[in-house]
Amino acid sequence: MALEHQQLYLNPNLRLREVTEVCGYSQTYVSRVLKEQYGGFFDYVNMLRCRHVDEYMDQHPEVTKEEAITKSGFKDRQTYYRIKKILCSNERQLD
Repeated sequence: MALEHQQLYLNPNLRLREVTEVCGYSQTYVSRVLKEQYGGFFDYVNMLRCRHVDEYMDQHPEVTKEEAITKSGFKDRQTYYRIKKILCSNERQLD
């Protein structure tokens, strides 16, 4: 999906409309697929952003966590930690 390959999730103001314009599918279709597979558009975007923080830190060990967070599409570190906590608790429920 364009969201992942083109790293659209790095845009902190990303909207579903922008994704559908790039990939060529309707908003209804993309929204439904992401809801069925990942719980929703923002759940998927935030999962990709959280992964990117870890990857960015690995690739750029000289940067601060705060810089990695903002380079990954989060508006601030509070949002990152709140989302990370939610994602981690959801992953534990799946085990």
